[in-house]
Amino acid sequence: MIGGDLTLGSGSALEIELGGTITGDEYDVVNVARNAALAGTLDLALIDGFEPGFGDVFTVMTFGGGQSRWGLPRDAASRPKAE
Repeated sequence: MIGGDLTLGSGSALEIELGGTITGDEYDVVNVARNAALAGTLDLALIDGFEPGFGDVFTVMTFGGGQSRWGLPRDAASRPKAE
């Protein structure tokens, strides 16, 4: 848990390991108490022979602030996309 804000600059890289579908146990999650300002690269690494299935969803970051740097609501990533 990051107890305040998190800022990742354009030269940063965040690596998340996916080894299953159980949050925090089989895959990494970054929990931020306040706001997250994100730039840089998100690297996903499959571990332990895990292969994600169609429709698998992974919440790799949570944050307590009301908005991300780009003004998206906290649950924007979990909403269905318009087609």
